[in-house]
Amino acid sequence: MPIGLSHATHSTMKSLLAIKETCSGASSRMPSLLLSAIVALGAGAALAEGPGDGSSGGDPTVGTLPLTGGEGVDLDQTLTLRGPADLVRAAVSSADGDGGVEVIDLGGGDAWMRFYGDVHLALDLGTLRGLELAIFGGFEGGGTVYAIETAEGMGSPFGLESGYSLDLEHGRLLTEGLLDEALDVHAFHRSGRRTRTQLQLDATQGTLLIRQQI
Repeated sequence: MPIGLSHATHSTMKSLLAIKETCSGASSRMPSLLLSAIVALGAGAALAEGPGDGSSGGDPTVGTLPLTGGEGVDLDQTLTLRGPADLVRAAVSSADGDGGVEVIDLGGGDAWMRFYGDVHLALDLGTLRGLELAIFGGFEGGGTVYAIETAEGMGSPFGLESGYSLDLEHGRLLTEGLLDEALDVHAFHRSGRRTRTQLQLDATQGTLLIRQQI
């Protein structure tokens, strides 16, 4: 049986992790672009020029992760960066693993970068302040149940419907000191899959380390 978080920590986590409907308001363009598999190849090429470019043979990459189109991409739980394309590029200090990257042009110089599969990321904290960092739950039927685990134990589960994102308010998480040790976001999908996204501060390098396991 999971250990319950203290009331103070649980309340803090609920206030820091914001739930946002991906298909509402300013984000209304994102699902249609994703479902129609429109990939911003121009933005992708620019992003591939950033630090840690492991491109070979002319194939665009982000770190060692291949840049891919929308066809065949797993839509279940992906870590995402959203904001000005130049900041998205600069924020990724390194990226590797067995997964891949999809970059979607949102117009107006903004990009939505989605990391799917098993990936390890190092994100520059200074640049990250100008971007939205989130876990996109995907469009699978029935939604997803999440639970937050800190050093104090596992928090109470909560559910999100399909098409919603869980915003990771990294600035406030850092201010509260919740990333000094590993913080895990567990996801239990209606399809029976269980995934995990781990966040932890690397203060010496000024980076946020993220490990996504799908």
